[in-house]
Amino acid sequence: MDEFRKLLRQRAASAKSRLEDPAEDWCFGVSSTKERYGFGLESCVAAARAALRKLNLVITGGDLRDTEARIDARSDLSELVRITVQGSESGSSCVSFSAGRELTQDGKHLVTSLREAFEWCLNEAGRKQS
Repeated sequence: MDEFRKLLRQRAASAKSRLEDPAEDWCFGVSSTKERYGFGLESCVAAARAALRKLNLVITGGDLRDTEARIDARSDLSELVRITVQGSESGSSCVSFSAGRELTQDGKHLVTSLREAFEWCLNEAGRKQS
């Protein structure tokens, strides 16, 4: 049974699968975190793209809708990254940061770096508008 679960996790992770709730990503060996910010969808998407550029990650795809967005990227070492933004009517957004193909310190470090770069870019954009 353990071998079956291991195979299932590897297959799902290699297919770039992600669950709706990042808290459940551990099943597939993906490091992730989820935070709420007091900024709208448009500001968070711009900050996410800027954060990816700041970390020299290559955007490989994504999806933008009225109330949510997804941006996929990768590093030079083909480390997979995903940022998901869900806007709300109150003007705040819930942002999920996911990275890696398996639970490793590298994936956790990348998620932390990505979140910090996102927050820096978000604050910079806020200062420029003030």
